[in-house]
Amino acid sequence: MYNFWYISYSFVFTPFLLSSAEIITYLPTYPHTYVRKNKLITISKPLFPSYIFTYQSHPVFKIRDTYINYVNIKGKPLTISQKIIDDIKKLEEEIKLGTIIAAEPTTFAPNDLVMISEGPLIGKKAIVLYSNNTIVKFKLLDSGYITKTQHKNLIKISY
Repeated sequence: MYNFWYISYSFVFTPFLLSSAEIITYLPTYPHTYVRKNKLITISKPLFPSYIFTYQSHPVFKIRDTYINYVNIKGKPLTISQKIIDDIKKLEEEIKLGTIIAAEPTTFAPNDLVMISEGPLIGKKAIVLYSNNTIVKFKLLDSGYITKTQHKNLIKISY
């Protein structure tokens, strides 16, 4: 029997409920630092608020007395590939390493459509945000992200 990655809508209790049913879960997070009472506090926040990934052979729609709501297309729970999960893990690692936002000179114009040609985000389409910097914006699972890259790692493509 094969296992698949599913996306379910997450509520505060969902990760605990799924793990209690021995369902493998993945909740990508990023460190968020803020100041509270003159102290720096760092917590983990979900990279995709309201979503959790589950790895199972078939979707379980009810655990105990609670229904699990899956992201679905045409009435069927959506499955995603291991490659997408691996891409998310790479993105999560880049964020944790602090390499997501930086700037360096480039000749691209704002709003140029480009494709990232090297590194962990290879093949991702992005939009140049600033003309004097290689800061680009891309989407992953309906969320927008900003990252830095070198000029040589971008290929201009048409809309």
